[in-house]
Amino acid sequence: MAAAACLPWPRPPASLHRQHRHSRLRRWAGEFERRSARSQYITEAQLPEVLRAAFAEGRFTATQPTQAGLLLVGFDSRTPAQTALLDAIRTTDTQIEEFAQTSPTHPLTLVAAPDERAELTACARWLRARLTEQPAARIAVIAPAIETSRAEIDRVFRQTLAPELNVIDAPASSGPYEFSLGVPLAQNTDGLDRARHSALGHRPDSA
Repeated sequence: MAAAACLPWPRPPASLHRQHRHSRLRRWAGEFERRSARSQYITEAQLPEVLRAAFAEGRFTATQPTQAGLLLVGFDSRTPAQTALLDAIRTTDTQIEEFAQTSPTHPLTLVAAPDERAELTACARWLRARLTEQPAARIAVIAPAIETSRAEIDRVFRQTLAPELNVIDAPASSGPYEFSLGVPLAQNTDGLDRARHSALGHRPDSA
């Protein structure tokens, strides 16, 4: 009897496993939708449709006093939701233009580097050479996932392009380059300190 009790339970058919997985997925999806609705969150996939409905209902307008319209850059292909959103924006008399990209006339160069730091150093040296030749030039450096590599890029660029910024009392905003993507407030200790001091300074008097 004891040996029989220790035998493994019979394995259910594969169809029952699939049904169980589908049931769990449905429950998860339902709970996800309820929590999102309760917190007024939407997913990235839902965003085009939400914006389309807002434009179609007149709750949004894309044209601001200082803007003549929208310029689309890099939209080689669009999803049906994106196309519907653009159509809805056009109904608000907003001008939408597409940037005509042409093939570069100069040859492109692919450079290999043994690691990320060597790649950043080679990039910074190339920038320094170009800016030395053309001091008034404006050059854009495009980096994927800059959030994870921003600190290292800043260190290498400082050492190569602006070594004077390594002085401890040098202003952080005086360099010859800037990042177009801002730093999250949670990572900006100076901003957090100023926010805390501002909150303390404007605390209402207790009754």
